[in-house]
Amino acid sequence: MDDLKIYGSGTVTSGKYKKISIMGDGTVNGDVECVALNVNGQCDVSGNLKSETVKINGSGSVNGPLETKKIRVNGEIGVSGDLSAEEIRVNGDMDVEGDCDAETCTLRGEFRVSGLLNAGKLKIDLYGPCEVKEIGGEKITVKKEMGFHFLIKNIFASGISGSKLTTDVIEGDEIRLEHTEANVVRGNDVIIGEGCEIGLVEYRNSFKRN
Repeated sequence: MDDLKIYGSGTVTSGKYKKISIMGDGTVNGDVECVALNVNGQCDVSGNLKSETVKINGSGSVNGPLETKKIRVNGEIGVSGDLSAEEIRVNGDMDVEGDCDAETCTLRGEFRVSGLLNAGKLKIDLYGPCEVKEIGGEKITVKKEMGFHFLIKNIFASGISGSKLTTDVIEGDEIRLEHTEANVVRGNDVIIGEGCEIGLVEYRNSFKRN
């Protein structure tokens, strides 16, 4: 397998590569498999993506499922299929049209997941409106952040009240929520904080409402 580098703008054909580095604007036609994908700028994959590591500083889109061990995004990521990883870390915006599955998942910003968001350890820092069909995990933490950059964005966009997580069901072992709207929350130990609208809470060990 060969390394592939794009500086400026260029197109990559489908296939297997060792390392793909994009500095600028890159397009991948078809399915691609690689050891590492590093993007500083923009990358659009028209098929499936399988890579041991994915690093995006800018924006990326995958028109199919994305499978990786570790993905880190500073900017935007869009996936038309399922996103599967051992570790997910996103600072910015994430849009997954399928399910999202990880051992550890840290999301800071805004996101949308059309299916199930499942992680052993899930941490969500709300900087805008977030939507997901269902959430499952062992330790789930949702809190609202008020960093200056996102504070200004929310004031002039959707308003401060727009920083909220909306979902049908949240199920886990340890659950701690802020500014969350859910029909059902089910867990062993549950803490419901400020700004929450929960239809039904089911707990096994403990429940606290702050």
